[in-house]
Amino acid sequence: MSAYITHSQVIQHTGNTWFINSRKSGIYTNMMKGMLDQVEAMLSHHNKVFLLRFDLHQPSYTDNSEHVSKFINGFSQHIKKHYKLKRFGYAWVREQEKAKQQHYHCFILLDGNKVQESGYILKAAKKYWELYFGGSLCWPSGRCYHRLTRDNHEATQEAIYHISYLAKGRGKGYKPAQAKNFGRSRIKKKIA
Repeated sequence: MSAYITHSQVIQHTGNTWFINSRKSGIYTNMMKGMLDQVEAMLSHHNKVFLLRFDLHQPSYTDNSEHVSKFINGFSQHIKKHYKLKRFGYAWVREQEKAKQQHYHCFILLDGNKVQESGYILKAAKKYWELYFGGSLCWPSGRCYHRLTRDNHEATQEAIYHISYLAKGRGKGYKPAQAKNFGRSRIKKKIA
């Protein structure tokens, strides 16, 4: 991962300019562009996309990121089966500041034609995270989800500003070499 942090209020990516939340500590551009890749890829496959944002807290420190990968794998398989989905987009970032243990900020991207509400998904995520790691799941105060459509730039912009918080410079880097700061799905854009 490139360690370049920008303090600009906008980022350009694949011919689009997006407003981002770079206040205070700036954002890692590679993380932000990786997240944008996944939003754009999902919108190329689905005319509607459901984006859900949540946080994962754990009871103790770990020196790698295997547990969040295991969580995403099990949780994604469950959600894909439940909603009969072909794709499950996601991104997560590892952060550690004042607490002794790390926490994770996450978002997922789902086919918005099949998923319109967050209740079942949050319950399932909470169950998987508690089951595997004894941790807790919470979501940002206010709005935790967005409904995106290909032709509504304003709604997509609002979601991108919201998720840009994940790429913030503060809280990253306090980890052993084998742990990752960032993970994401690898969904490719649909070729027209």
